[in-house]
Parts: sequence; structure tokens; C-alpha cells
Amino acid sequence: MKSYTTILWFILLSFAAATTFGQSVKEQSGKDLSNIVVLEVADQVPPNAKLLKSVRAGGGLAECSYHDAVHNAKIKAKSAGGNVLKITEVRCPNGLSPNFKVLADIYSVEDVAPVFASKSAKLDSCVKSLIRGNAPFALLYVYREKSDFGALINYRLHVEDSVVCNVANNSANVVRIYHTGKTNIWARTEARRDVNLLVEPGKVYFLKCSVGIGAFVGEPVLKLMSAAEGYQEYFACP
Repeated sequence: MKSYTTILWFILLSFAAATTFGQSVKEQSGKDLSNIVVLEVADQVPPNAKLLKSVRAGGGLAECSYHDAVHNAKIKAKSAGGNVLKITEVRCPNGLSPNFKVLADIYSVEDVAPVFASKSAKLDSCVKSLIRGNAPFALLYVYREKSDFGALINYRLHVEDSVVCNVANNSANVVRIYHTGKTNIWARTEARRDVNLLVEPGKVYFLKCSVGIGAFVGEPVLKLMSAAEGYQEYFACP
């Protein structure tokens, strides 16, 4: 009984830490971050960009996804007066830390619009390169980032009535979907959770999975991502 109580407290504290981090990031953002363009490690910095400072974001004890780390870095870029955030290194979750950490340089450019346009075009090209345009199926990139919370909880992902993959902690899968039109994607542990996707052949979709707090074990969390954000998170770590 003592062992069960200890495990339960650990789960609750982990969830509370993750929630606190998320609220902290949200509270700090306060400002509009939409004018800050994020350049990945392989992206080139505009030749006219002025370097302001280098920063680190993420890590720590609370749960921190790749999105959280980049968002926190964008907050720092905004505070520094920058509008270009160049990721220089991504440190993925490992045995020493369950969280993402990014190292980045903050730059300022007079006109950020061309940088946004170039970044958008490159991402669009990368996503389209994942599948042939005339393919008779769509691709669903399913991923679950490493997390201490609910780490031992796995669940099966269904597309309509078919099981397509097992969603485990720190896992990634690519699923071919031949069903077209409105498609139900779902998973169940102690509760069932669903998302609906309008599927078109030759298209690429991204589904981010995790585990949320439940009454006894934990519930599936399924989130459809934009192509740009999903691509960046899915391929953030090798």
C-alpha cells in the first residue's frame, strides 16, 4: 500500500510540475510572438542580420517539450528586441534529462517578412517531399515525445476500426491511410479519446500523442498538428 501511495504521489507531482511550467510559459509570453521567425539548425541566417545574444531554453525539472523549449526561447528573443531566433543546437531527452533543451542565437533584421517567406517555402517543400503527390494514400506521422509522466502507459492507435500502431513513450510511427474524407482516429486506456481528420490522398498529416492525467492510470491525448509545427517536432531528434 505504501509503495502504491508513493507511485501515485510521484505521478501527481510530475503532472503538477508540467502544468506549472506550461502556465509559467503562458504567463511570461504576454507579448505577441508572431513576428519572430524560428530558423532551425540547418537554416541559414540572413547576411544582414545583427546578432544580439545567445540563449538557452528548456531543460529543468518540469516537463518541457520541443515546442515548450522553442516557445520559451521566443519569449527571450522578444525581450531582447530580436525578431529572428536561430536554433544552434537541440538537446533531446536522454537518461540524464527527460526534457528538451535548445541553444539559440537571437538576431535582429530590419524586414523580417522575406525571412518568414523563405522559411515557409522551405518547410512546405520538406513536407511535400515526404510523399508523392499522386500517391493513392495519405501519410500520418504519429509521435510521442519522451516524458516521465505516464512513461509506462502505452496505447493502440486506431484509424476507424483498424489498429495502426502502438503509441509508446518516446516513439514515432508513419502510417499509410487509404481511407479518404472524414476519418476517425482514436485511442483508449481508461477512457477513449478521438480526433477527426479530413483525409486527402497525397497529403501528409502529423499527430502528436501523449498521456494526460486520469482517474486511475492516464488518458490518451491526441493532437493534430499543423504541417510546419509537426514536421519540426517529429524530426527534431534523430
